[in-house]
Amino acid sequence: MTGDTSAIASRGRHANALEHLAGFVKESLDREVKAELHAAIREYRLGHAPLVTPLTLLQRYLVHHRNDWAEAQVYLEPFPNELVLRMSM
Repeated sequence: MTGDTSAIASRGRHANALEHLAGFVKESLDREVKAELHAAIREYRLGHAPLVTPLTLLQRYLVHHRNDWAEAQVYLEPFPNELVLRMSM
């Protein structure tokens, strides 16, 4: 790590990435669902919700409204599934 803070992913940068990805499914979503997604992104940007909230919504919509480019983005799944920690309840 070089110590350069210009590459740190801030809430604003995450929110911008989420909005950009949301643009790839916006034509497929109805008004209510689109409003829910944008509200989740806004709540995250304001610090009122965790990143996982809008990210999960966006991933769910991409499953139902396929977009090859958006689905291929590393941002949505930055780590291989093998590295995901499993929760036991």
